[in-house]
Amino acid sequence: AGGDTHRVSDQDSLADANDVLWIRQCGQGVLVITSGSDDRLLLLDLESGKETRRLTLSSPVAQNSQARPFLLDDRICYVDERGFVSQIGVDDFALKGRISSGQIRPNLFAPWKGMFLVLGYPGAALCDVAGNKILWRAEFKSSEQIVERAVIGEVLVVATRQGSEANTLVGVNLSDGKRVFEERVEAEEENDVLKLKVGVALQDGAAFGYAITNTSTGMSVLRSFRLIVVDSTGKRKLDWSRATSGSAETMSLAAIDGYIVLTADRATICFGAKE
Repeated sequence: AGGDTHRVSDQDSLADANDVLWIRQCGQGVLVITSGSDDRLLLLDLESGKETRRLTLSSPVAQNSQARPFLLDDRICYVDERGFVSQIGVDDFALKGRISSGQIRPNLFAPWKGMFLVLGYPGAALCDVAGNKILWRAEFKSSEQIVERAVIGEVLVVATRQGSEANTLVGVNLSDGKRVFEERVEAEEENDVLKLKVGVALQDGAAFGYAITNTSTGMSVLRSFRLIVVDSTGKRKLDWSRATSGSAETMSLAAIDGYIVLTADRATICFGAKE
């Protein structure tokens, strides 16, 4: 028990692949997307590991970890680095639909009510591949750097940053692409710099963790950690901070059984997400 079912050797399908970008099991076997001289979609036999089908993709799959392909019913859905959304049939590897989202270098790709949400540059778009149309596009300022994102029900929450200015949390309605809120996160003290480290979607909101550094001495020195929780209307439900010194800027954040679990400053702290 626990042994390998099979191994794919260097002489097999993955011989010229630099990396395995995505892997999923389906009724026909195991689906794999590899990167190399070309990005390829492979179907491997579950028992033997042998390749039973192959398709060279027309353009490279988006590299961001939050813009990975996914299975939707009997179709493989992916977005490429140029923002083109494609659907490929699992049964025959035939192209079932393709449309340009207009968002290059995607950093979020997700299904939403039968459509496809793409976040990249210069903003976001909701694509109807079957109907071959874009339902809406929302643009951000060219100076706004997207540093985190979360989908909360009907709202896409994007954390942006403009140079050394304060961070901003922007809520976009997924039905029409209109902004429903814009919440600035200001520094608490002069010479403080807010560095967004982590973000996580909650059942009725989103949580974002910041490392706060201070540059008053001419050096960047970690001063504190900060956790901000907003609901889908942008209302701030929690603004918590913890002073620190001599700690690394590393943070992790998770939503577990109704709790927000934050790890920072060599400690793990739990917050009631509904409180």
